[in-house]
Amino acid sequence: EARLVQALIAEHRPHVLFLDIEMPERSGIGIAETVDDAGPAIVFVTAFSEYATRAFDVKAIDYVLKPFSDERLRDALERAKRRKEGGK
Repeated sequence: EARLVQALIAEHRPHVLFLDIEMPERSGIGIAETVDDAGPAIVFVTAFSEYATRAFDVKAIDYVLKPFSDERLRDALERAKRRKEGGK
């Protein structure tokens, strides 16, 4: 649920946020639009390839398509880690 996700982001201040495109109440894109630049690194994990361009427009650092391998998820985590360390 979008409201719960937004409340949890504010409360816990995660370093990485994994979002799907289709979510109850609001899309993952809509949630990502509310995250400021100093917020968590955003990684979309979804089965919908057609939203990739829009995801990067809202500053996603990665877009992982389902199904994915452990290695692909590890790459996304490494990219998120580098972003949080300031290494883009």
